[in-house]
Amino acid sequence: MGVPLFLLKLLLTAGVCGLIWWSLSEPGQGILAEVTAFGPVVGALVALAFLAAVIAYCRDLVRLMHALRPASRRASPASFWLMLLIPWNFVEDFFIIASLAASLRSEAADRPDLTGRWGRFGLVSGLAWCGLQIVSLVPHPVGSAAGLLALPFWLWHWRFARRARADLAPG
Repeated sequence: MGVPLFLLKLLLTAGVCGLIWWSLSEPGQGILAEVTAFGPVVGALVALAFLAAVIAYCRDLVRLMHALRPASRRASPASFWLMLLIPWNFVEDFFIIASLAASLRSEAADRPDLTGRWGRFGLVSGLAWCGLQIVSLVPHPVGSAAGLLALPFWLWHWRFARRARADLAPG
C-alpha cells in the first residue's frame, strides 16, 4: 500500500472516529444503545456473538482468497483480518470488498467454467453493507435503521463468498 493510499485511509478513518465520538456522546443513543438496552449480561453476549460471526466471516474470506490462484489475488489473504481492527475496519472493508471482487474477476477471466457464475463478484452486497455500517454510526434512528439494513447485505455477501469458494473447490 502506497503512502497516498495509506494517508487516504487514515483521513477517512479519522472521519469514522468523529462519527463514533458523536455516537458515543449522545446520551441514550448511538452505538452502544442497542447493546445496553439488553442489559450488561445479554448485551455482552450479543456483542461476543457478533464478534464470533465477524471472525467466522473473515476466516471464510481468507479461505476464499487462498482458493484463488496466487496470480489472481489482488490482496494478501492475511490482509482480510484487518476487518477486526476497529475503527480502521470501517474504511478498510471497502478496499477488502473491492480487492476480493477484482481477484474473483481475474480468476473468472482465466476459467471458462466460472463464466457468469458470480454476477458482479460480490460488489453490490459487499459495498452495500460497508456503506450501511458507516451510516450505522450516526446516532438516533437513522443509525439504528442503517445497522439493521446492513445485516442482510452482510449475510448476503457472506453467502456469496461461501458459494464462490465452493465453486472453486476441485470437483
